[in-house]
Amino acid sequence: MKQSSLGLGTSTKRTRRREFLDEMDRVVPWSDLVV
Repeated sequence: MKQSSLGLGTSTKRTRRREFLDEMDRVVPWSDLVV
């Protein structure tokens, strides 16, 4: 699952929130968690 599908990735500015969400994408195995 990408944050863009949640409407959170609308800006290209690198913010702390963006950095955090990008890190979560790398760390969390979304495909295993989402059925």
